[in-house]
Amino acid sequence: MTPGNQGIQALDVSVHGVGVNHGQVNQYVVSEGDSPEERLQQGIRTLRAGMRDRAEQMIGDVVGLSDTPAPQALYYLALSIVSRRSPENLTDEDWHKLRHTLDRLADLPGESAAEYGPAGRVLRDLMSASLRPAARSGASSGTQDGTVDTALLLDGLLDDEVRAELMDHLRYVLRGIERDALDAEEESELGERLAKKRAERAPLFFTPDPELHLPRPPAEPKVDPAVVVIGAVCLAVLGVTLLVDQIPDTLPDSDRNNAWTLLVVAAVALAFGMPGRVRSVARHSLHAEWRADPDGRNLTDQERNPFHRSTSRLAVLLTSPKQWREDRERRAREQQKTKKAAFRRTVEALVQDRFLDYEPKGSDAAKEWRRHTERRRRELIDDLTHRHWRTTAPGALDWLIQLRAKEIGGQRVDLPQMRLERALRGLGLLSTLLGVALLAAAVMQVIPNDEDAGQGIIACFCLAFAGVWMWLAAVDFAKRTAHQRARAQYENDLRAQRQWLEDLGGSRPDDDEMARWYDLDQRYLRREVLAEHRMEHRDILFSFSLVEGVPGCVRAKVKNGPPRYSEYRQTLYVLTSSGVWVSSWNVDFATGEHDGRQDTVFRYDAISSVTVESVGVRFGDSLREIVSVSEDGSLRDGADEDDLVVHEAMRLVLHNGQRLTALLENYEHLYDSAHEDRAQLRRLALESSGITVGFRILTAMATEGRRWFEQRRQRSYQAFTAPDQPDQPDQPGRPDQPDGAVPGGDGRPPARPPLPPALVLSE
Repeated sequence: MTPGNQGIQALDVSVHGVGVNHGQVNQYVVSEGDSPEERLQQGIRTLRAGMRDRAEQMIGDVVGLSDTPAPQALYYLALSIVSRRSPENLTDEDWHKLRHTLDRLADLPGESAAEYGPAGRVLRDLMSASLRPAARSGASSGTQDGTVDTALLLDGLLDDEVRAELMDHLRYVLRGIERDALDAEEESELGERLAKKRAERAPLFFTPDPELHLPRPPAEPKVDPAVVVIGAVCLAVLGVTLLVDQIPDTLPDSDRNNAWTLLVVAAVALAFGMPGRVRSVARHSLHAEWRADPDGRNLTDQERNPFHRSTSRLAVLLTSPKQWREDRERRAREQQKTKKAAFRRTVEALVQDRFLDYEPKGSDAAKEWRRHTERRRRELIDDLTHRHWRTTAPGALDWLIQLRAKEIGGQRVDLPQMRLERALRGLGLLSTLLGVALLAAAVMQVIPNDEDAGQGIIACFCLAFAGVWMWLAAVDFAKRTAHQRARAQYENDLRAQRQWLEDLGGSRPDDDEMARWYDLDQRYLRREVLAEHRMEHRDILFSFSLVEGVPGCVRAKVKNGPPRYSEYRQTLYVLTSSGVWVSSWNVDFATGEHDGRQDTVFRYDAISSVTVESVGVRFGDSLREIVSVSEDGSLRDGADEDDLVVHEAMRLVLHNGQRLTALLENYEHLYDSAHEDRAQLRRLALESSGITVGFRILTAMATEGRRWFEQRRQRSYQAFTAPDQPDQPDQPGRPDQPDGAVPGGDGRPPARPPLPPALVLSE
């Protein structure tokens, strides 16, 4: 027989229906002879029994019996009107009656209302706050942001019973006030999400520090240019002397005139076309010097690369050292060629984009302007590529490209002038070739065709050598002139760089501010999901977010700091009592806007596995292809290795085959080997991306389900409150352990909930 139920067990309830009426208890009605005090106490007991409408009627009758009702009657009448009702459940008539009752209570003298006057004022403040959080009767009961502090209001009641009773009857009102206060506080914080000129300043965090290298002077010639010029002049004088001396006296005047005419035309043609050819050859010569010696210090491969090895013991065993060395150098050249090509493509895209801002309106004018600036744009791309591809990121040259675009694009030229200049540039090479041909023809006019032509041939050789030496001297002079112009341009660029850095440093947000914006975005999107699906906080067991960069975004970080993304993918996991809700957005960091949300919902028993593994990723313009990597490092499914980048990724696999993947930042193009530790950066990436928390929680859900949260709380409580004791082996047969001391009453200690697997931070 169950203790406490003997009375019921004594009745044969299985055969006959039984009803029990305690006729001696009279609580919900009053007799005609009862005094107002007795009627009031009956009404209060009825209110405490939960019969709000009946209590309001009974207490209202007591209040109506007197023109000056007791403060207790007025207070409990007001309390009966709002008892266990939300503000939305009150009608306009209820609100008018409540206000009238509280006004009458407030008008009573202070001595007579000493006990219930403060309670009435608290009740008024709480009801006002439930309608409008900023409303309050006194400044002392509110906070600086205009919300009402319910705890401060209730603490003003000296009577503990009155406080407890008021909290019981206003439970729904208090919940609404607290919810409004939390919403107001969160709304105030989320209002700062786009503050402080985020749309203007955030892109500056992803703007690289401007790079500017001192232009390297051209390589010193092996022979002094002055000596070369003197030698060329001497050979030219000798050649001209021999050529004039061997001209026969019998040469017809027509041939002489033709020779002089050809000579004059050749000189004009060479004067027109030769300077451009000299500058072009000088520029290509400088590019060749930059390719051969980018550092400008004449270093060998061993000096430039400390890890460069000419031989390998393993290579000697496998193949000949010579063949291995040739293969290694060939692979290095191919790798550098690929890196240089990628650098050039990026620089070319930046140049095209920046010059587009200065393109004139109109299709014809824009077309001619592109043709007019094509050579200078190409030269700018070549110069930046050859000078910086080994040592600088393309983004660090964007400021310089903008500066050149402003200089070149700001020079407005009329359409006829652009066409004329383009035509003259095309005639330069033809003019040079024509001048050389006419010069040769002029010389051949004065050389006899018999056995006396030996002196003329010697003169031609002297003139040819003189021309070659003069050409080399002119190219060297053009290279040095170009270097002087580059030095002058460098001084101007240096001033522009200082101004750029000053503007950048004054407006660029620091990493703490970036982290704050990230946090506000996550909270804003989480609130958006909960509001749309009407999820209450009490329904949520846990939630966390995963963050990763989207394909094509700009990555940036401070030294030894976590990565930040100009556009990132946020994946919110909301763990409820029924299952998991996963929402994903692609968010533009500068504006905080997204292009829509993707939702996935599944139960806990739908989780198949959770892993952190290496994957190969091929990025497109806005998509990505993920290929699994086997244990030996090879790609599964016979995937092509071209353009694949290896990432670590957390993968949640469901029983239906669906995979939810979050990539871990691999710090490609962000790692500074001289000042940063890759293992420490990996830990930062795990933490900032949310994978550390997400992996731990999801693995617990995959193995234990939702009951893991309760077990985790129990164990956390034990770890936090119990004194430290050495672990002892379980002894279920100990006599000093009474039955019922632990859940189940079998004397055994409670089973510890299993810990979820920890994420191994391998180096």
